[in-house]
Amino acid sequence: MKNLWTLIMILVITISCREKTSYQLALLLENETESAIEVVVYPKSEYLTLEDCYDFSDFGGGCGQTTFGIGPASDYYLYYSKNLDWNPSVLAAEIFDSIHITLPDDDKMIKFSMDTVIGYTENLFDTMTTWKYEVHEYDEPTNFNKNPVESHDYTFVILREKIR
Repeated sequence: MKNLWTLIMILVITISCREKTSYQLALLLENETESAIEVVVYPKSEYLTLEDCYDFSDFGGGCGQTTFGIGPASDYYLYYSKNLDWNPSVLAAEIFDSIHITLPDDDKMIKFSMDTVIGYTENLFDTMTTWKYEVHEYDEPTNFNKNPVESHDYTFVILREKIR
């Protein structure tokens, strides 16, 4: 009987230690200006969870702040999806009504919405807009195993030369 329990425990540990890759798509906003920017996202009502928080993933739990800052040469994750087939502009339009960016040093404002952009040469909601695409692989460790993740990251980059 003792040998049976030992065998069962070895099987349980072996099965729980198997690696299975998870796949996700991520939307990011990157600040490539020389100063910090302030961002306010306006999620659609079905994504709002609290007054200043929205559901930032279509899997698992989590809350993204509707107001946040991004330092120079830094980025911020806006949304995660298990569906890798999304076009980033279409996914952004699915989640957000608009996104406003303030450049405090210049006292300038950029406003992105479905049909209009103010203060910038491209609209992140336009399907013809260029997004930077990268695949990142990393592990999310747990108690007994590694969980490999392959993240397909689409980043909309804010560049000084595109600000009007």
